[in-house]
Amino acid sequence: MTEALLSADKTVVIVNIKGVPLDAYPSNESDLGCLGAARLRLPDGTLLDGGTIGGGNWSFFQNRLEFGPLPAGVDETTLIVDCIGGTIPGKLPEDWEVSMHFVPAPPEMTVNPVIEISPSPVQTDQAGTPASFQSLLTLEKYVELDDGYILIGAFHTVNLSNGQTVIGSDQTGALKVTDAKGQAVATEPAYDVQFPVSTTDYFPWAFKTKGKQFAWPLTITLQEAMVRLPEQQIKFAFDTGPNPQAGQEWALNKDVDMNGYHARLIAIRRQADGYSFMLQPGPQVVSVGAWFEGDSAVGSGGGGPDSQGYHQLSYTYANTPPAGKLTVVLSIQMVLVSGPWSVTWQPDVLPTAAPSLQATLNSVCVVTEDNQPQLAPVPANMTGKALLYQKLEESGTWGVVLANLDGSQRQVVANLGNWPALSPDGTRVVYSYDVLYMADLQSGQVTALPGTNGNDYNPLWSPDGKWIAFINSVNGTHISLIAPDGTQLRRLFDDSNQGALAGWSLDGAQLYFTAPGLDGQTLYAIDLATGEVKTLFVLEDASLKAPNATISPDGTWIAYRDRVMNVYLVRMDGTDRHLVASGSSTIVWSGDWLGIGLLNFNAEDTLVLLQPQTCQAFVLTELHGYLEGLLLP
Repeated sequence: MTEALLSADKTVVIVNIKGVPLDAYPSNESDLGCLGAARLRLPDGTLLDGGTIGGGNWSFFQNRLEFGPLPAGVDETTLIVDCIGGTIPGKLPEDWEVSMHFVPAPPEMTVNPVIEISPSPVQTDQAGTPASFQSLLTLEKYVELDDGYILIGAFHTVNLSNGQTVIGSDQTGALKVTDAKGQAVATEPAYDVQFPVSTTDYFPWAFKTKGKQFAWPLTITLQEAMVRLPEQQIKFAFDTGPNPQAGQEWALNKDVDMNGYHARLIAIRRQADGYSFMLQPGPQVVSVGAWFEGDSAVGSGGGGPDSQGYHQLSYTYANTPPAGKLTVVLSIQMVLVSGPWSVTWQPDVLPTAAPSLQATLNSVCVVTEDNQPQLAPVPANMTGKALLYQKLEESGTWGVVLANLDGSQRQVVANLGNWPALSPDGTRVVYSYDVLYMADLQSGQVTALPGTNGNDYNPLWSPDGKWIAFINSVNGTHISLIAPDGTQLRRLFDDSNQGALAGWSLDGAQLYFTAPGLDGQTLYAIDLATGEVKTLFVLEDASLKAPNATISPDGTWIAYRDRVMNVYLVRMDGTDRHLVASGSSTIVWSGDWLGIGLLNFNAEDTLVLLQPQTCQAFVLTELHGYLEGLLLP
């Protein structure tokens, strides 16, 4: 437990879970595991319910439990948790009990007032009526803090047509905040805000600004809303024949039109243990369902879009997959309805402190989906190589490609493979498939590294190119080291949590990695000479699942993703944290340049180069796929 707070109307307890092994979770998606009910037991035996607690199917998860208020005079309670939610009953310790003693808050404890905004600012169209489909964005309250503002508002919808419903009670992740100059304002979710109850037409949100010095006023914008369509299905007969084989594909090109939206089922493909449906959503379509009627699949997954804009839905079966005469069911389920909806705000009294030079520089060094279209293509005189993971037109498989920044001299390194890493001198690529492979880019020779297997991934070259670190993820994180010629394989570190490599020190004496701890994603360093592991600092608000942390080559900065996939830079002593990009997938360094893949919904990443110190940014217009490495002279 990291925090607990009593007030007149509620009791809040923050509990973090760490170290849950993957094999503690059910393998069948239909098995939800144990509930993880959490309660408070009072001295007289009274029980207060407070929701559930769980590990979130990750190795670290934070739980915010809310109970009713304690009776006057009661300052002793016991937190009772029957099990870690979502795990297999009996697999882990159960019937947890933790005693708590509450004391009065100290007199000097800061209490920040919540200021009501009345009337709430509302952005309207030129006719003076709320924006499209009778919806509006409102800002209703704010809290001034020492280091920013908490803004609290809601998204309202009225009379959605055809039985549509807006999805989700929290639209915070989709909100964009800009200042009067159009620059992105760094924000983070305000986790401690007690939201009003969501309804079918009222969706509250809250976030905290990073800092207080902006070009006022701020504009909060929701570009589009996710909407669930009323349930509607089409069905058609489909025959696999008596003996379908793995790899067999049936081209269908079946069109689906529902509620004014369009999608197409391109093909169905037989896998070894199931089937995959290849789908092409139409404009604004987010989710298309495809399955066999009466389906008995025990597992499912999805991915996409690929380079052709196709999405894939896959189903696996415990026994022999169905075959013969089947019925396919298709349904367009979720779409995006375009706004924008926006509201403009500034506090009644503006902060008086002058912004620092660093804050000014950071505010213009943020690449977002809004300013990315204005970025220039990479200059013709800027040379270098980019390592990409992309779908290959030649084979239709996902593989590894090396190309110049302008897309020329494209070289397919591997038709099948992922997690590629480019050597410091740019002559070799190591990548993962069924083992780790070493590809010599000059000779074209590819060799398997002895002692590695298909569970080895995330290879990372040392600065001098003499070593490759990599991870094995079976039942935790196992970090190993191997020479590029496949010799001197040795294990460096083992842990039960799922971690990722982040980089090397400039002298190659230390290897950095991240792993979830009770306070969040934490940066660690392994001393290669002694094997000692040092805890450095927690990456503030980092993604719990995939922070994609990476150390700059000079060892002075670390870039990582936060919980809403924004990219932050922070110095290696944990200071000077600032936003540099919003909505990212991959992050790589080359010298003092950052290569970033910006997420585009229903499209490939937009690949950009950013030099944070000078605020130069360019788009790699001729490259596509996922950016995995850079080599800039």
